[in-house]
Amino acid sequence: MSVPGVDGVTAASVAATEDRMRAGVGARPGVTGVALAYDHPLEANWADGYAISGIESRPEETSQGQLRIVSPSYFDALGVGTLDGRVFADRDRLGEPGVTVVNESFARQHDGAVIGRTLRAQAAARNWPDAAPAAFTIVGVVEDERFRGLEAPSQPAFYLSTKQFPLTAYTLLARSSEPRATAADLRAAVRDVEPRASIETPRLLSSILADQMATRRLTTDVLGGFAGATLLLAGLGLYGLLAIMVAGQTREVGVRLALGATPSVVAREVIGYSARHTAIGLSVGLALSFFGAPLVESLLVGVTARDPMTMAGVIVVMGVTALSVALVPALRAARVDTVRALRAE
Repeated sequence: MSVPGVDGVTAASVAATEDRMRAGVGARPGVTGVALAYDHPLEANWADGYAISGIESRPEETSQGQLRIVSPSYFDALGVGTLDGRVFADRDRLGEPGVTVVNESFARQHDGAVIGRTLRAQAAARNWPDAAPAAFTIVGVVEDERFRGLEAPSQPAFYLSTKQFPLTAYTLLARSSEPRATAADLRAAVRDVEPRASIETPRLLSSILADQMATRRLTTDVLGGFAGATLLLAGLGLYGLLAIMVAGQTREVGVRLALGATPSVVAREVIGYSARHTAIGLSVGLALSFFGAPLVESLLVGVTARDPMTMAGVIVVMGVTALSVALVPALRAARVDTVRALRAE
């Protein structure tokens, strides 16, 4: 959304409109948090050069970081945790010393010791050159956000407060216990505060994330479908093998039962036969997957190609599948009629 740039607009008047916007939207039913930001958490489109005290560099060597201008309520509304120091407060206003918050990747890039250092940003003062601070003290470190989606690595970023850099165009973020109802009501809520504001169609962050992940999700769904079909075929193949084995050994099973073998012993042998072949297949399959895993690493998010829990899950699924398909042939072998089996021979 954007606040109209009418004659006489000042940094102070824009800041006052932001305060009214947060208060008005925050009063709507179901809304539990409101924040303003440039831009929303899944889109980073403002990178800025910066220099910090204690690190000597020529202007052409100035470092680059993602610049995020957010309201003091942003971190709480979005659930971004504070790792060190503090986040913005309402007292960090125009006319007060400039403060900035950096993310974990930023702090790590500068050896972690950043609290208290002074940061100067190249483009920060372009909005309000007469009112905005020229330098900022780093007062806090917060958790990383994945500005470019789940697939992109975390990037160094520093945050400035809308209290010290009021925005005429920004994203309004509302956390709600009823997201869809709130999204439908947001336009009216904004109009009540500022009738002249220009507003884009409200969207759920979950839908934006779904759009970003659509291609990967389609690929993994197709692969998952093939994997499911393969598991089904493997189960049917193992079932067929056991059924043929039991049918071919009916006389032998009948003789053993006649000589005193119990049905449970016969059933365990069939299940054991299934378990041995499954173990051999799993050993070969896991060895091949260990070496072939890097081929699918680009499709994975939040998990490594050789994730131990995933490997353990595969073993459990295959084990349960092998046990399930072995039960019917095992029960059939245990219920062989001794007299009928011998008479058939």
